Amino acid sequence: VKGFRRLPFHAIAEQCGHPVPLVIERLKAMMEAGVVRRVRQTLLATKLAQGALVAWRVPEERLEAAFDWMKAHDPFTGHVVLRNTDSANPGADYRLWTTIKVPVGCGTLEGHCDILKRHVGADDYVLLPARGVFALGVGHMRRRNLQPGDKTPEPAPMQETKTVSLSGLEWKVLLSVKEQLKPEEMVEDPWSLRAAQMGLSTEEYCRTAEELDRKQVIGRFATFLEHVRAKTEDGPVTKYNGLFHWTVPAGMEIRAGSECGRHICMTHCYWRTGGDVFGGAQIMGVVHGLERDSVMEHKAAIDRHLDAKGIPVLHTAVFWGERSEIKPSEISPEVYEKWLEDVKAAPTLPCHIPSFLSSGPACPVANLFHERHSLPHLHSGMVAMLPQPCGACAMKTHHLYSTAMILAAAAMISAQPLSAQTISGTQTKAVNMTEGKLTVTGTGFLNVEKNAVNLNKEIQSLLEIEILE
Repeated sequence: VKGFRRLPFHAIAEQCGHPVPLVIERLKAMMEAGVVRRVRQTLLATKLAQGALVAWRVPEERLEAAFDWMKAHDPFTGHVVLRNTDSANPGADYRLWTTIKVPVGCGTLEGHCDILKRHVGADDYVLLPARGVFALGVGHMRRRNLQPGDKTPEPAPMQETKTVSLSGLEWKVLLSVKEQLKPEEMVEDPWSLRAAQMGLSTEEYCRTAEELDRKQVIGRFATFLEHVRAKTEDGPVTKYNGLFHWTVPAGMEIRAGSECGRHICMTHCYWRTGGDVFGGAQIMGVVHGLERDSVMEHKAAIDRHLDAKGIPVLHTAVFWGERSEIKPSEISPEVYEKWLEDVKAAPTLPCHIPSFLSSGPACPVANLFHERHSLPHLHSGMVAMLPQPCGACAMKTHHLYSTAMILAAAAMISAQPLSAQTISGTQTKAVNMTEGKLTVTGTGFLNVEKNAVNLNKEIQSLLEIEILE
């Protein structure tokens, strides 16, 4: 039900043709059965906070743990999704996708993501903020029997993502109205209970909520289904979801988004910036379906429509969802300030320590690693999940190491000038760097000779480390 309604269950009853008590009874039963996850008033958070889709490049071994950390420890992260795509597609190694919100006046999106990056050990992230919204609304059941190409009579209008300012009372009512209804609150007049909790009259509470609706920060009064996990004999509501990317010529973003967003199959459709890593993609949207082929048929219909409208597609790709957790994003400034304090004590995903850095207490490099690897200024490099060298070292073995790890490892022992250092107790014979290749001879870790690594010069490319017998 769109917007704020003083009697939301009455509005549902009018649409479905059942009496209000029966509507409430059935919704409660579906919640108890696990078919419905929650019933709540949604918000248009793009008006209330800075927001973005974020793509994360995380070492494969850490993906599941990073997913769990985002879900458990960041209330300002909403959607958390593991995705995959053809390895040839630009950005294929960005497998963790999230949405974030940062309340206005509480910092930046970059600052927030830097905090998350340290905690989950991500190698990189890409912010994809929305310039415009063309479609937003799930409704899997009403989309179930759509045919490819089904669309609205007119192109979808673009909603801009400008933020609005709210009074203190408006914030309080907003934060109250967005909370999901408990079963005991599912009554004919649920807002009177919320108003009483705040010490307001029902009239003042509803009048304030209606003003919020006029400011276009109120979304829908809606149920949220357990749409992936099968809960009934009918099976899941949907099984596959594809995040579609389209790159179109500059200046055609609004036209392209409007034509994509008018296709009813699209639950989300945005014009986003920052997509250079993904082949310059500007239009991104999501389609769900029970069959993978049916999702692709919807995409093919959209592609044909864009072509018929004279909109060239310079690049397109599909990132398929594997695992997902959908939760409402917190948008309260007060909650954000508290979170900043709490996150300092939140657990950081443990470092993976390569075998050649854990050769026993006699190894000074290993000791330094254990002592210093959790320091904030080294953490982003130290959590790079290095692959372990061949234990036997009987043959030439190649590994790619991130530049961040190389520099962090060197920084651990950089109390003296690098040219003066020799690490005793190892079997390393020499370390030389030529044309971007760091060659280690021996089975130990590091014996730095003059000019082997230059920390004064930023190195952008990956280094290939060659370990020889």
